Amino acid sequence: YDRFNAPPPGGFNGTAGHVGRNLNLRLFSLSGNARAGLWRIAWHDVRAHPLLGSGAGTYERYYLQHRDTGLKVKNAHNLYLETLADLGPVGLVLLVAGLAAPLVAGLRARREPLVPAALGGFAAYLLHAGADWDWQMTAITLTALTCAAGLLTSTPRARWRVSITARPVR
Repeated sequence: YDRFNAPPPGGFNGTAGHVGRNLNLRLFSLSGNARAGLWRIAWHDVRAHPLLGSGAGTYERYYLQHRDTGLKVKNAHNLYLETLADLGPVGLVLLVAGLAAPLVAGLRARREPLVPAALGGFAAYLLHAGADWDWQMTAITLTALTCAAGLLTSTPRARWRVSITARPVR
């Protein structure tokens, strides 16, 4: 907990001030790079607006009003917590339901070729969306949605037997 909340080595703090700093020091660091503070403010937003959330896309405004550092961010770096803060429990349930459908389809068709790879890729995206703002990177999200589409269309193949019989021509 303490190491996650500690500032990262090399002085990187998520702002443009990282230029000239040694970012290689972060490789084996357990620092959350100020994420705990972002998540704490998002949770305060949830508690301030428990039923309907504070409105779509309002995290940045709420953060700027309640931050205790000079760090400027637009996202809570957690898709699920930010959705809960912005759209309330209903928005979070809709998000989770939409993201769960490809997982369920993939688990049902897990013995089909390529499904395990698509399922692993999509699951990795969903896990990482809980710790960063990957969902806003078009290439990453399109890749995840392609995996999701593949999972949704990967129902186990029907086993067909084709029998060809010769019939006399009259």
